[in-house]
Amino acid sequence: MYRYFKQFGSAIQFMHENGFAHNDIKLNNVLIFKNTGDEKRSYCKITDFGLSGVSYLKGIGVIKKHNYCGTKYYMSPGKPK
Repeated sequence: MYRYFKQFGSAIQFMHENGFAHNDIKLNNVLIFKNTGDEKRSYCKITDFGLSGVSYLKGIGVIKKHNYCGTKYYMSPGKPK
């Protein structure tokens, strides 16, 4: 299980280092592939980049979004101010 969590964290880090935000991380969007013959070949993937977007641009900095996006039941309550 540690292997999958490490791969998941590395994938998120890679996206953020390259200026992208997924905006819809949830269990339904993480796929785990288990290779029963060789455990070292098992891996996880992050899917569904439909709501992803640019979150950082060199020279400009962090880009703030002013709208809600994501799956309704996984979002925090309240409205942005």
